[in-house]
Amino acid sequence: MSLLCMVSILVSTLRFGPLSTSGYIQLDVRGTSQNGEIQELTTLTLAPQFTIFGMPLSINLILNNEKEKIRQRMNRYLFKFRPDRLIPKMPGIPSFILSFRNVSFGSTYPDFSELTLYSTRIKGIYVTYEPGPIYLSFSNGTVASDTMGYERILKGIKFGFGSPYRSHLHFTYLHSRDMGVESDTLPPMENFVVGTDFALRVKSLSVGAEVAASELTMDVWAPSLEKEGIPDWAIRLFNPRVSSHFDFAFKGEAQVSTNRINLKLSGKMIGPGFKSFGATLRNDLLKYEFSLGTHFLRNRVSVNFGFQSERDNLLNTKEFTTTLQSQHFDMGLFAPGLPFLSFNVDRYEQGGSKYDLVTLGFSSGYPYNLEGISMLTRISMNYQRSDQPDTANKNSQSFYTVIAGQSFIFSSFNITVSGGYAQYTFSTGVTRQTSADMGLSYLGRNISPNMGVSYTSREGDVQWELYGGLIANLPYGFRLNGKMTRYSETRFLLVLKRSW
Repeated sequence: MSLLCMVSILVSTLRFGPLSTSGYIQLDVRGTSQNGEIQELTTLTLAPQFTIFGMPLSINLILNNEKEKIRQRMNRYLFKFRPDRLIPKMPGIPSFILSFRNVSFGSTYPDFSELTLYSTRIKGIYVTYEPGPIYLSFSNGTVASDTMGYERILKGIKFGFGSPYRSHLHFTYLHSRDMGVESDTLPPMENFVVGTDFALRVKSLSVGAEVAASELTMDVWAPSLEKEGIPDWAIRLFNPRVSSHFDFAFKGEAQVSTNRINLKLSGKMIGPGFKSFGATLRNDLLKYEFSLGTHFLRNRVSVNFGFQSERDNLLNTKEFTTTLQSQHFDMGLFAPGLPFLSFNVDRYEQGGSKYDLVTLGFSSGYPYNLEGISMLTRISMNYQRSDQPDTANKNSQSFYTVIAGQSFIFSSFNITVSGGYAQYTFSTGVTRQTSADMGLSYLGRNISPNMGVSYTSREGDVQWELYGGLIANLPYGFRLNGKMTRYSETRFLLVLKRSW
């Protein structure tokens, strides 16, 4: 506690001249206790941000006591600069410095494109540079490898014209390779990805597309691929082997957004052999999506509709082809002085395994005031049915639930009660379940506790759960948030945080 105080107070008081600070420090302790055995995970996060002559410098450091060898280490750090935010008239600063939109070191998450490099943690460097209409992005570092005993190095560059968030034309080159001592079980792998993407955004209209090609070499020690017709520059650049295979992917979308309507149409094709070490993608996929949303009568009525269709086995190399079709529809009614209503229907149909699923939902609520007490009454109902026509008795399953709740909101504390009934129907019989819950919460100036109890009865098996929490303002600007539940096991969470 004393260490947290000293670090956070020291950083938060660094304010002089062109330097100011903000950020937070947070300690999370979570765990479970069952049969006298306690499992606990502690995480410390330090995230200060320094502003120097208008330029943000962010630091994010995460440390934890995770020791499991089968899991990825969660310890990570990140240093991120925004030179483009520097005060332009600051003396002695070259103008080209102001074109750097991002300079990051540590655990970075580069965003090139969905098909090439996206949502992948890279331990290294990530830089974005935008001088005028020119766009340049570069990433270099290590990523998690699925071949044991190797370190996977990834290098990527993206360049072109225009910002990624506006109309643009970009080109991408990505190279990944496993490095290290050769394993006795798995050979090192290598991956090349090249692609281009564009977007045209004019007022309410947005159109974009991306195409990428990949080469995946399963064994970099395999003999080189010698085939007539392959240019020498391609062999030098991509180094194909007899263990290499090639494929491509494509995606496109169009969207119209106005004050009244939001229309979106998209399509995606990812070849069976397409692979990028910089993105987690499902290959062997052809997918189309359509969605339409609108509202009218001064936003009192909203309607949304969506459709999705996809299939695999694009080259007909599998015995079975899996198809999927889903539809979604929902409507909401929000009129002053009347209960709000919402209704939704979802249908999911999967071919190949012959699986059908239908879901219906309805909810309503009404806030009102009674004798100076704010009240909220709500009810929700859901029904779901699934069938597998090709199985005995169609393997039909269905369930429906009804939940009703009432909230009493006073000036400093709230009371919430709810009850529910559920019925599950299987081919072997029917299971019924009833439940109830009651919670109390108090909103104080420095301390805000809450507690509650829930009850569940399922075919004679009765279970109780106790839960509680506490939010407290502590000295030196710290804030404590604690939660605990007692069911078949005890779970707890303590969060100690100081922001400045």
